[in-house]
Amino acid sequence: MYGSRDRPAGAVDRGGPKASVQIISAAEGRVRLSVGRLDAVGEPESLRQLREMVAAMLPRADLPDLLLEVHAWTGYLDACTHAARGPSSWVEDLPVSVAALLVAEACNLGLTPVVKPRVPALTRDRLPSTGSAASCGRHTGKARKTR
Repeated sequence: MYGSRDRPAGAVDRGGPKASVQIISAAEGRVRLSVGRLDAVGEPESLRQLREMVAAMLPRADLPDLLLEVHAWTGYLDACTHAARGPSSWVEDLPVSVAALLVAEACNLGLTPVVKPRVPALTRDRLPSTGSAASCGRHTGKARKTR
């Protein structure tokens, strides 16, 4: 590629002894690459401003709300059934309970952050029973075909 094995080494040697990358000759014609630490580079003010601008553009949405919004577009949670009662239409607000359970389990939060005592679909009594009785896995094909 360079026509000579010494060319890259010669170029680094011209950088001087304080170069951050050096090729050092070793025994038996071998070479060793020595890479020095890089100094920290501060963040420019423009980067800080860009981060603030992008953060201001992003909507503030809770993950359960996002799951319910996707459900509104696709109906994917309608494919979930309650073992004791059948399709989700038979259990009031089953999609809300399932979305809360998905968040609690996927984020490894436990139920406490998603329990809302004044919301029937999110009570401490209902969520564990819904989690053990709701079945969505084998119905995902139906959910994809919905709408």
